[in-house]
Amino acid sequence: TRNDFELARQIVDDSIDVLVDLTGWTSEQRMQSFIMRPAPVLVTYLGYPNTTGLEEIDYRITDRRADPPGADALYAEKLFRLPRCAWGFGLTEKTPSIKDRSADAPIVFGSFNNLRKTTATTLDLWARVLARVPESRLLLKSKQLKHARAKARVMDELSSRGVDPSRVELRSMTLHRYDHLDAYGEMDIALDTFPYNGTTTTCEALYMGVPVVSLQGETPASRVGASLLQAVGLPDLSTTDGDAYVETAVRLSRDRQRVSELRATLRERLRASELGDQRGMARALEDAYRQMWSAWVGSQHP
Repeated sequence: TRNDFELARQIVDDSIDVLVDLTGWTSEQRMQSFIMRPAPVLVTYLGYPNTTGLEEIDYRITDRRADPPGADALYAEKLFRLPRCAWGFGLTEKTPSIKDRSADAPIVFGSFNNLRKTTATTLDLWARVLARVPESRLLLKSKQLKHARAKARVMDELSSRGVDPSRVELRSMTLHRYDHLDAYGEMDIALDTFPYNGTTTTCEALYMGVPVVSLQGETPASRVGASLLQAVGLPDLSTTDGDAYVETAVRLSRDRQRVSELRATLRERLRASELGDQRGMARALEDAYRQMWSAWVGSQHP
């Protein structure tokens, strides 16, 4: 494995014109290599919903929903807003068919998001939803829930908010992607986290026919849900305050016909939407990189 200096040298030797970071300040990041500016144009995208804070990085790729006008001041990078949703989703491996759910069974709300996203605000909202839909259940699945202490903490937090533990099911991660996707068949409505929305999990839920209720805030991490839901034609499921989030989840839970219709149609809606348009996503990124490169060339030869 190359160290940061060796990696930067290799990038220079390879004559890379546009270098794209996909991790930001997350695990196994290589920000030190980017600080050395090994390519003329440096870009951050996808894996880190925030500014890197590095003046060396020129652009951050986003869209107008995740970063509306006025958000530019929050970033060290220049925002490059794609003319479409900044995310794309598609699965090439074998995936499970969508399971039918009985309209007479209690509603199951769920979240398969990373447990670190389950903030006090998120738990408050989930407890309010469960209180309003008395026979409903909550299914949570996360890799952290393999630990007894994590399970106990979640149960304690929900119990302190008036949720009967018998209404909550906690599961750990699933080893195989097929089984992970298949587990979405056991929920009716996914509840997004706040202020750090789900991204992959939201796309997975929609692909498996499960509508997602999301809450948007002022940061890009809290606006991803809004962008994804807009892309598949469900902007009414993206809310702007806690009361609306609860009301939307409750109202949807009482509209079993809509839940059933979404279950039957969401996969194809996603595939037909800009979120599922992988060729369109590739073209948008190619065009963005060409514009960035052209701007750099122009700056060298004014």
